Amino acid sequence: LPPPTHADAAVAVAPHALGCIFFGLLLCRLEGTPLAWPLVFAPLFAADAVTFLRRFVDARQASTSLAAAPALTGAALAAKHVDVLRPRAAAIDALGACCAKACIVLRLGAVVDWDVALLLVPFWAATVVSGLLRGRCFVLRRSVDRAQRSMENDRRLRRHAGRPPSAEGDGLPGDTPNSWCEPVVQACAFLQGALLHGVGRALQPALVAAKLDGALHARWGLVFAPAWALLAALAGVAATLCNCAPVLSAGMPPRVRRRAVRLVSLCATQLLVLSGCTFLCLLKLSKRLDADEAARARYHDRYERRHCDDFLNLQTVNATESYEALCSHLSKDGPHNPTPLDILGPLILMYALLFILHPIVLRDSRRFQRVVQIVVVDADDLEAQRRARGQGFDLFL
Repeated sequence: LPPPTHADAAVAVAPHALGCIFFGLLLCRLEGTPLAWPLVFAPLFAADAVTFLRRFVDARQASTSLAAAPALTGAALAAKHVDVLRPRAAAIDALGACCAKACIVLRLGAVVDWDVALLLVPFWAATVVSGLLRGRCFVLRRSVDRAQRSMENDRRLRRHAGRPPSAEGDGLPGDTPNSWCEPVVQACAFLQGALLHGVGRALQPALVAAKLDGALHARWGLVFAPAWALLAALAGVAATLCNCAPVLSAGMPPRVRRRAVRLVSLCATQLLVLSGCTFLCLLKLSKRLDADEAARARYHDRYERRHCDDFLNLQTVNATESYEALCSHLSKDGPHNPTPLDILGPLILMYALLFILHPIVLRDSRRFQRVVQIVVVDADDLEAQRRARGQGFDLFL
């Protein structure tokens, strides 16, 4: 793969900046600033547009590459199709998320009065379509992996027998079924890819929608259980990378090893920032939502007990004004209740840190690829090292 360019870095970093702006505007809106909901969600729409255009361009380039190689067959053709289907699925996901956010804006603006599950219909539809595409990718990826294993086994057998390796122009072997149950295996791979994507993407939104619509009666801490599990997995991966980076790079040349350890450490730092800040946000959010539910139930019960006799005796009564007057003493921002700043502050910090870390990771990834090319591939090419020093890579050679 070609190293990422500065344009790629700018496109990759843009969603982080837009996410930070969105949560800042949302915080101002929740603190009482009169901002229109379309204005608050505008950064998210822009981030979805950037993601959609980026994946659309990737899919178009992959389609052009596929059309330029009509002679490909078997697993080589399957690999090209995977390169086409993956960005298409990601573009469909971005489009569905953007449409669902537009429906949420309409609901917040009192334009529609739909249930949350109905608001997320574009999201559900996009998840189903992209899940089917990713299931197809699983089937094709399995063919490519099997062909690569076959090539590796053939190479080892030829080396053991003392025969020369097969010609380089043979390419990847064809995707030939090796058993009568091949259709069943492909169907299982398809279902695996579709279900993994569908469950991983739609489970948490489905639980939240069921809770908000009143179909699920559980504490918010349990509703966020899939998110807790994902954050724990990300934290575990980050800790593993930090501890195992020196071991994984033990057999590398010294110059490559330094760059590899640095790159893995930066990636682990990104994961720790993501998991830690999101954990703090969800922890405070679940505490706030549970406290609000308990307060509403408590004051509603008190309202019914105290004012039942008054309702029977009075001929005219405004129930809404009486209820709000009773609940006016409830301080939602009390000392033991998280404020909007407490909830959204970790997310704003997370996006700000990712906006700083992500360009550094992309830069180190680009330099790591150059170092590997120079040290491993062109180790004996003095001209290549001279060119690298002339382009500013002598800092780490």
